[in-house]
Amino acid sequence: MLEIQAFLLKIKLDYVSVPIDINVGENVGRGQVWFVFHYTEYYTLASGLAPITKEVLIGLGEKKVANASSSTLNFSLKGNVFFDNVAANVSNPISIPHFSHREIDNFSIKFSVAGSELSTYMEANAPSTTVNQDKPGYTNIIDGVGIFSSRTKKEWDSGFDINQRINYDDNTVTKLKELGLGFCWSISPTATAKCIQL
Repeated sequence: MLEIQAFLLKIKLDYVSVPIDINVGENVGRGQVWFVFHYTEYYTLASGLAPITKEVLIGLGEKKVANASSSTLNFSLKGNVFFDNVAANVSNPISIPHFSHREIDNFSIKFSVAGSELSTYMEANAPSTTVNQDKPGYTNIIDGVGIFSSRTKKEWDSGFDINQRINYDDNTVTKLKELGLGFCWSISPTATAKCIQL
């Protein structure tokens, strides 16, 4: 079983580190986590093109469960890493024909976990970092070769906050707009970075 620790109602990425804690159940040996920034790209009304949902995947690393009694994997996302990844992976709007704007959507977190036996197998078969290159074989199958274990992938969607807003604070939305990549949020007149459909 996987569960994301009570995540902040609004994520604030002003160059601070945001903790992301994953509670894992029994028999989980390791986990890998990605923060996913979602947005929708809109085109001019005259073009007749439908909006396209896109994402930027930001890897937060892979960690092993420390011991059998440990049930939490701790990751973090730094604001500068978030903004740098968005800037590096979202194309300049000037290069997109009929571009109107990009509306910021909620984030999600993807994670992949391996069972404890698969984690042990991966560790036993990892390249040696010492002069001794001989490593013992590993199997958990009696009179057989290989392993019997599991791996699963999940995605947790942050959803909207109680006011039906995205889960980024106003400063983060403003900073995304300042990247010059056409990001905005909402058509509401009170929006921090209002979207204007061209």
